[in-house]
This record gives sequence, C-alpha cells and structure tokens, in this order.
Amino acid sequence: MKAEWYAFDANVYIRYFRQGSYEALLLETLRKNRAYVLAPVLAELYAGTPDQEGKKRVDRFYQAASRADKVVFPDPSDWIQAGVLLRRYQSRYGIIEARHHLMDALIAVLASRIGAVLVTENEIHMRKWQMMLKASRRTLKLHIVYPVAGG
Repeated sequence: MKAEWYAFDANVYIRYFRQGSYEALLLETLRKNRAYVLAPVLAELYAGTPDQEGKKRVDRFYQAASRADKVVFPDPSDWIQAGVLLRRYQSRYGIIEARHHLMDALIAVLASRIGAVLVTENEIHMRKWQMMLKASRRTLKLHIVYPVAGG
C-alpha cells in the first residue's frame, strides 16, 4: 500500500473482529498511522455487536482511535451531502428506503471529504456512491477487498 490515508468500512472491521480476516492490511495501515475511523462505521459496529463482550471490543477500539485523534465525525454539510446523494441515487435507480442507505452514503461522503481510500467489501453499493459523488465533482477512492473462504 502506498502512503495514503485509509478508512475501513464496517464490513472489513466486522470480518476482522469475528474471523481475523484482513489482519495484515489493517495492522500495516494502523502501524503506519495511516488510518481514520469514520463515526458512522463505529455506529454500525456498535449496532452489530452480538453481546456485551462484542460491545467492549468496540469500546476499546473506539477509545484507541479517539486517543490517537483518528475518529472522523460528520459535520452538518456531510449530512446534507448524504441527503443530496440519496436524492440523486433515487433519481437514477428508483425509490429506495433512505434509512437502509444513509450510513453508506455518509461513509462515502466522509471518506471523500478527508481524501481517504475507503477499504470495503461492499463493491456494488460503494461504486454507485462513487458515481454519485463524481456527479458532485467529488472523488471517492475505493479499495475493494474480498473475503477468503474459511477466514
């Protein structure tokens, strides 16, 4: 990986926490202090914790990222941009339930704002958000990863 900033989608962290997947990629990026943690990703991680131990794991992760000043929170313009993207998405692809897509749109907006490469398994949706952002003259850099069977 070249010396860029990275942000990881929730699906990458979930696979890492549950199965140890993407360990080399995550640890290399964190070791080089080149990773940001997006607040909507943290929200998704908390929402998906299956038990108290899972919540504690996310707590520790959040605290470490916070101490390193690497958590990126959306500002009002990010929320507005996410709404604009949702409208544009519906114009192009048809009516959607915004609540099912808001977090992905916000994650894409934040990664774009900070210029980070978004590492995700969610290729289909994130490519669409990338196109929606491009229509706003914004760039979303993606690095698509694929899960390996059995880990």
